[in-house]
Amino acid sequence: MPEEIVAIIIIAIVAGTITGVIKQILQYKRDTKLQQGGVANAQGGVTTSELKGLLREAVEEATAPLVDEVERLREQMARLERPALPEAEMTRLLDADDVEPPSTEAVRASRRRTS
Repeated sequence: MPEEIVAIIIIAIVAGTITGVIKQILQYKRDTKLQQGGVANAQGGVTTSELKGLLREAVEEATAPLVDEVERLREQMARLERPALPEAEMTRLLDADDVEPPSTEAVRASRRRTS
């Protein structure tokens, strides 16, 4: 066998051995972390309950100013407690419902005058 092929075979064996040893070391470390702290710690992640807690906290922080503003507006509206329109204006608007709308001829005529 030529020397080059023998060298390639030896290098492949050495590289495979080193790779196998490193894989076994990493597997051992992962297994010991699994035994000590569960799946989440071994993979560097968070559990579902931790994630839910973090999300709940973030939402509460983000909406706190909005909740305060809504409460302030509710208090302000409760203090005012008056209709948006005066009584006379409300009556006039309600009575306007009894008036018939203008005919299409009247609307066309008014449009011609303004054009």
